[in-house]
Amino acid sequence: MTTIQTRSHVGADGLLRLTLPVDVKDTDLDVTVVVRPVPAAANEPMVNAQWLAFVNETAGAWQGGPLERPDQGETEERDEWA
Repeated sequence: MTTIQTRSHVGADGLLRLTLPVDVKDTDLDVTVVVRPVPAAANEPMVNAQWLAFVNETAGAWQGGPLERPDQGETEERDEWA
């Protein structure tokens, strides 16, 4: 049994959508969901596990064309400090 904890957001349509990574493929699973509202004061910084889950969820999600950094131009000349 694996326990996965995550924080998610319910959209304006009232639907909660979950995408969870699991270590098995092509099999049936029993899934239990506990819905617990987050207190208003929960605008705390993410703990390391939450940040890692966010990175894993969003890594590779870009659907557009290749990202390119445009030319940054020339750096300006500044006076030297005395």
